Amino acid sequence: MNKKVVILILGIFISKNSFSAVNTPSNDRGPTKEFNVRVFYKVNDSLTAISYLEVKDPSFDFQQRSAYFGARYSLSENIKFGAFAGYLQSQKHNDSWIKDGNDWKWDNNASNEMVYYPEVSYRNLIGDFVYEVKVKYVFSSIFNEKDFFTKFNLIYDFSPRIILIGSDEIKFSFANKEKTLSENWIYLSPFYKINPHFFIGPTIGYFKRFWTTSEVHKTLRTNSYQSNDSSVSLGLNLNIYLN
Repeated sequence: MNKKVVILILGIFISKNSFSAVNTPSNDRGPTKEFNVRVFYKVNDSLTAISYLEVKDPSFDFQQRSAYFGARYSLSENIKFGAFAGYLQSQKHNDSWIKDGNDWKWDNNASNEMVYYPEVSYRNLIGDFVYEVKVKYVFSSIFNEKDFFTKFNLIYDFSPRIILIGSDEIKFSFANKEKTLSENWIYLSPFYKINPHFFIGPTIGYFKRFWTTSEVHKTLRTNSYQSNDSSVSLGLNLNIYLN
């Protein structure tokens, strides 16, 4: 084979792999640290007002913060319906992957958004455990995303003061034509009941995210990509119950 042809083929191969390594979303560095506060105010036997505050530091140069407000209404002993609105800061989306000069990076300024979602949950007993299934459909005020979440909780009372909760949540992005499965979280969270109003405990989790071609990338390049990243999360939960 002609020497120039070999050099040309090697150059194309190297540049293609270099492009993939540099211009596709990078993995998070290190474990995610998080702090979650949830406040539940029981209005009456059927209606509970709820607010969440979540702060995460995934170690990729900026914190993620989110606040949710809403309420859940008990349709029956086992079924609840909820409606929530949330304000999110510095969330990562497929289209948050942008070009800045010659470099590609996460745009943490354009990702502040409002989200809205209805939620339905079902809870029942299975032996000594309580299981709960939740589904919600989330609309974003900025990004063209319509996300469907399913969450499964398994709850066990070790003692009058200790509760263990295992959770598995999956996010499906129906606006994404390249890959529907978007994110998956698995959490294990023990709680200690300080008193009837304050529950506190650590949380450990594992999550995985799948990235597909951003709109900026599609505009500037002809090729597409799919990548993923995963991380362990360590944090603290505080639940407050008021009535």
